[in-house]
Amino acid sequence: MTYGPRDRFLAPYVGAYSGLMRAGLPVVTLHRPHFEEGLAGFKVLVLANVALMSTAQAEAVREFVRDGGGLIATHEASLFDERGQRRTDFALADVLGVRYMGTLNAATRPVRLRPGHPLAAGLPSDTPMVHDEPLVAVARPEPMSPVRLRTIRRRS
Repeated sequence: MTYGPRDRFLAPYVGAYSGLMRAGLPVVTLHRPHFEEGLAGFKVLVLANVALMSTAQAEAVREFVRDGGGLIATHEASLFDERGQRRTDFALADVLGVRYMGTLNAATRPVRLRPGHPLAAGLPSDTPMVHDEPLVAVARPEPMSPVRLRTIRRRS
């Protein structure tokens, strides 16, 4: 199956939204052009492949996390500026704790989960899963300090 640009944008959002709704969690969609103006009052922000992000939006997310908010970011979140120009690193690299290393081209890759893994719950065990989207390779620049690790665990 071939996906176009619209599908590459919508698939992560629809997947995240559907997963959160099925889990019974309250979900509010903030529209992307000015999402940074509406973060007050939320506990968790999900950036499902929000690849295009202005410097002001990245700073608002940084402040949200600094103030105790949770962040879930996937794939190329913050890797491009608002004009679609690729940055050399994620705008949120400091918040995410990883550096951008490159993007692996789309290729069929088998996905294997341990039997009984929570992600496999409800999936047929005899059906092979494949992932055929590009993958972002990341690296942690240095080990997390004990202070940062405690901060992350305390918020959980």
